[in-house]
Amino acid sequence: SNPGCWPTGYLALVRPLVRAGLIPADWQLSACGASGYSGGGKAMIAEFEDGSEPTGFRAYGLDLDHKHLPEMQKHARMEHPPIFMPAVAHAYRGMLVEVPLALAALPRKPSPTQILHTLADAYRDSPIVHVIEENDATLVRLEDDAGTDRLTIRVFGNADRGQARLIATLDNLGKGAGGAAVQNLNIMAGFDPTAGLVL
Repeated sequence: SNPGCWPTGYLALVRPLVRAGLIPADWQLSACGASGYSGGGKAMIAEFEDGSEPTGFRAYGLDLDHKHLPEMQKHARMEHPPIFMPAVAHAYRGMLVEVPLALAALPRKPSPTQILHTLADAYRDSPIVHVIEENDATLVRLEDDAGTDRLTIRVFGNADRGQARLIATLDNLGKGAGGAAVQNLNIMAGFDPTAGLVL
């Protein structure tokens, strides 16, 4: 099956860390992010493009029962769904998914560098998922991977404070939707998984 757009970003960040034992399966995580408004379908596209959306930024899923929570929990192999805080931004496409971590509170107290290296090792051979290992960015935009079928991971950390911010950017219409479908069809048909993708 094809993963949802939000789970794609969340699972790319979380699953390798759970597998490595850096995040316990019974830990309570939170995740937030923003998506381009094209993900909301024709009605939302019309609202954002006809001027009836006054703010250009809309938080949703306020009942804490987003439709993707079961998928996020199951495939991360976690005992609890994340506290999930999605939003829609005034950008047609693109997506930014963030998972903050209180590293000092985790049982193994991993450093930001350990988190980064674990994610980099998990995706070392992936032509689709890129982990930025030398990260001097001071700004990450949800449009950073718009128009592509790739997913980019960045880790920002403060070792002294024992905190990290894990950020995945992807295209909600590319890797978060059509690109994932093409990749899965390629795999099912025995083709190069990247055939036809924009990387």
